[in-house]
Amino acid sequence: MIAPAAAKKPLQTVLAMFDYDGTWNDPRDPNARQFLDQALVEMKDEFRSQGIDLKFGVVSARDPKGISVLNLPKSMDFTVSQNGSEIQIGGPGVTQNGQWVPTPMVEAWKNKNDSYHFDKTQVKSIMDGLLKEPKYSNLQYLGLAAVCGVPSAESSPYMYTPCFKYDSIKLTPEEQVDANHNGTPDVLEKATYKTPQQMQDFMGDLNKQLKAAGVQSVLSPAYPYMGQPYVMFDATTPSAQKGDAINYLKDMLGIPADHVIVGGDGGNDISMAHDLNGQDDGRRFIAVSGESDLYAAAGELQHAILQPGQMTSSLGIMDGMRRHLKEIAAEINQQ
Repeated sequence: MIAPAAAKKPLQTVLAMFDYDGTWNDPRDPNARQFLDQALVEMKDEFRSQGIDLKFGVVSARDPKGISVLNLPKSMDFTVSQNGSEIQIGGPGVTQNGQWVPTPMVEAWKNKNDSYHFDKTQVKSIMDGLLKEPKYSNLQYLGLAAVCGVPSAESSPYMYTPCFKYDSIKLTPEEQVDANHNGTPDVLEKATYKTPQQMQDFMGDLNKQLKAAGVQSVLSPAYPYMGQPYVMFDATTPSAQKGDAINYLKDMLGIPADHVIVGGDGGNDISMAHDLNGQDDGRRFIAVSGESDLYAAAGELQHAILQPGQMTSSLGIMDGMRRHLKEIAAEINQQ
C-alpha cells in the first residue's frame, strides 16, 4: 500500500519594504538599481520553493504620480508614498489619472489619518512664529517642492517637510570640523551626519508649541537632503510616517515581526524598524550609506545588517535581503 504524500506546509508571508531615494536607487551608481529590481523579482520565485510568500515594495517621499514614472517592478505588492502618508496596493500600474485604484485597506489608512484633522498651514504658521525668536532667527528654510522642483511633492494633506539651508544653521565649534576639507562640516556630510544642536533645539521647541496648540502631530528625525545642502524633517499626523505605514501593513498581513524586512539610508528610516511604541520588536533591518545617526540606532537592533558605507546602497539591500531571507527560510524548515 502506498503511503499518502505528506501535506504541503502553507507558505509563510514575509514583507520586505525599502526606502527608494538613496537606498533602492543610489545616486552614486544609478545603474545598480536594475540588479536590485531583477533580484527582488527572482527572489519571489526562489524563496517560494523554500516556504516563503515574499511580498515587497517601496517606501518613498515621492507622490504616487512621481513613483509611477520610476519604472519599478510591476510585481511589487505595496507602494508607500510621501514617506508614509499614502499606501497603495500593488506596483506602479496606475490608472490614467495617475492614481491607484482604492481598496478597503487603502481607504482605512486614509480615514485613520483624516481623523487627526492635521492642518499643514497651522504647522507652518507655528513654525514661522518660532523662527522669529532671536535664538532661531538665523534659520532659513524652503518647502520640499521648491527644493526638489516638483510641486506635487507637497500634495499630501498629512505631511509638511521644511528644508533648512546648511549655511543658515548656527554650528557649535565642535560641529564646524571639516576633516576632509571639502567645505562641508562633517556633521552635515551624508556618511557622518549628526543633527546640529540648534536644529535639535528648534525641533524640540516646535514639538512643544504644536502640542500646546492642540495639533496632533509627530516630527521625524532630521536628515540631510540627498545631494543638496539642506537638513529636513517631516511633520506629520501621528500615523503618517514610514514606520506607521510598515506597522499597518504588518498588522493587515497578520505576520510576526521577524518576518518583516526593511531598509534605508537615513535617520527617518529607522522608524520602519520599530513597533508603534518605538521599540525593537525583532523585525529585520538593513542599513546602507554609513550615516552615523542611522548606524548608531540600527546597531541597537536584534536583527540588523549594517552594510559598509562605501557599498552601493541598492547592492547592499540586495545582499542583506538574501541573507535575511535565508535565515527565515532556515527557521521555517526547522518547524
